[in-house]
Amino acid sequence: MKLLILLLCLGMERYLHIGGALKRFHWFEDYLGFLQRFFSKSQLMKGWGGIITALLPIVIIIEAINHVTFRLGYGLSGLGLHFLVLLYCLGPDDLYHQIQSYFSATDTGNKEQAAGQYQSITGVSMDKDEKVSARKLSEAILVQSNERFFGVIFWYMLLGPSGAVIYRAVSIMRQYVEQGKEWTAHSAKEVLLLQNLLDWIPARLTAFVYVIVGGFQALGKWLNKAWLTLDSSQTCLRECGIAALTQDKNLQPLDENKRAVAMLDRALAVVLAATAIFTLGALVQ
Repeated sequence: MKLLILLLCLGMERYLHIGGALKRFHWFEDYLGFLQRFFSKSQLMKGWGGIITALLPIVIIIEAINHVTFRLGYGLSGLGLHFLVLLYCLGPDDLYHQIQSYFSATDTGNKEQAAGQYQSITGVSMDKDEKVSARKLSEAILVQSNERFFGVIFWYMLLGPSGAVIYRAVSIMRQYVEQGKEWTAHSAKEVLLLQNLLDWIPARLTAFVYVIVGGFQALGKWLNKAWLTLDSSQTCLRECGIAALTQDKNLQPLDENKRAVAMLDRALAVVLAATAIFTLGALVQ
């Protein structure tokens, strides 16, 4: 069942670019603001209490619907719920659409549009040095792929729809911390710690998949003991991915970016293949 759901969700995200139309989690900031106002006179929204208060109602609703749909629909309705939740939790922005828009703007010489798409992916402005800009974009693709795809998929496979929702909600909370949103003032440290915990395993698995699809010459990077620290996930993804990506030293800047996208495609294919193997193994048993 999960293999079919992954195929459908990733196919729609990759080829139909449905992510932008869904406006994923645009309601979440208002939801957190409501909780902040509702519990303004208590300590409930501070520290871990704030995170639990925000996540628990969503998880309860998802699990209740999941339980009811599986019982009433003989599994078919539950399959639909899994599909909708996973599709909604990818992203939240459509990485493939952003990248393709950047490539198109670059090819047509639309510098303003290219700069806008570049910043939406990397979070920084383009550098005057074309090679520096290209390297930052490649690194952003490799790091963002974990947050937009692999992290969500890992926690979905482990905990079902609730796992996907928890990962996405926490990643958005982390963005709010980085943006200095009002709600995060009393829970910033806890949010960052939880994000690091949720990223630790999927980030290292993703980096290892980069090694597999990009070239085992990068295996030494992956084996580096520095990756054991909680806050090293992005560095692990960035350095392992670039080491696997840049075996050809003569790559042109834009070609390196396109190769990063191709490596993301191959990494997703490996995840699907691994899911298929585990699914077949379970059926055989």
